[in-house]
Amino acid sequence: MPGRPWTDEQVEQLLGRVLQVGVVLAAAVVLLGGVGYLLGHAMQEYDYRVFRGEPVDLRTLEGIMRGALGLDGRDVVQLGVVLLLATPIARVALSAFAFARQRDVTYVLVTSVVLLLLLASLLAG
Repeated sequence: MPGRPWTDEQVEQLLGRVLQVGVVLAAAVVLLGGVGYLLGHAMQEYDYRVFRGEPVDLRTLEGIMRGALGLDGRDVVQLGVVLLLATPIARVALSAFAFARQRDVTYVLVTSVVLLLLLASLLAG
């Protein structure tokens, strides 16, 4: 990889920034979705004696994205949750890249295994 290896301090600052941006972005998306949902459903009455599960479109990434693009409040909130879940995964992926830039083979291998386990558990449901 061209260029100088990153210092530990640079890596720590970059990883910290990724976590900060991810959490703030997720919180903002959830807030916007929550406000949108409340504006559209504030006066709706619910019968809490009957359990109704979430619709299928709120349980798949494709459905969430379709609904969020249509500005459906529940889907926008779910998108915020997906962003929150993606934040630590992005951090681990960035860590693997940073360790590769530092030419630290042991940590690249360990971090790659962790990343694969995270992705496998996420995709397996």
